[in-house]
Amino acid sequence: MATRVFCHDYPNNPYIDALYTSGNVRSRYKIIALGHYPQNVKYTQKSRSAIQYQIPDGYIVKMEAASKNVRCEMKYIPINKLNLHKVLYTITWKEGRAEYSISSERSASEAINAFLKMLSESEDPVHLRNMELEYEDHIINIKYNLSLDHTKLDAYVRACDEALLGHDGYRRLAAIEA
Repeated sequence: MATRVFCHDYPNNPYIDALYTSGNVRSRYKIIALGHYPQNVKYTQKSRSAIQYQIPDGYIVKMEAASKNVRCEMKYIPINKLNLHKVLYTITWKEGRAEYSISSERSASEAINAFLKMLSESEDPVHLRNMELEYEDHIINIKYNLSLDHTKLDAYVRACDEALLGHDGYRRLAAIEA
């Protein structure tokens, strides 16, 4: 049977080291924010031992998963005007200058599994091949292929940033391809 041993000195040290005896795997977590427990606290799904844990709102931890530094966050989000909430589990990571995230409303495990599946299915990042921009009565269509060097791609993005796109538009474009 696999067991986990956690070593920590929180709050004196924000790091938690975990040793999994099945496979002798070590993990390190850095607590960014503990969050808080709201009045109508939600609980995790029952584990094999039928234990459920309270889920804090605003809990943030950084760790390494699949050789990437990831940020894991649990946040309560409203679902209606009656002050009912659900928990959104989000995994965020960076590749180059782009930032990506994947979320689950079911569990933290589902979010990390979706993250791992996404990485295993896609070795290559998303590539931008065609961009059409409309500004007032002007339409600009930029087409390029993967063999185009990064200097020219950077020039396209800079031209869009300086001439056509505001800061938010540029950030959305940069999130697609660094």
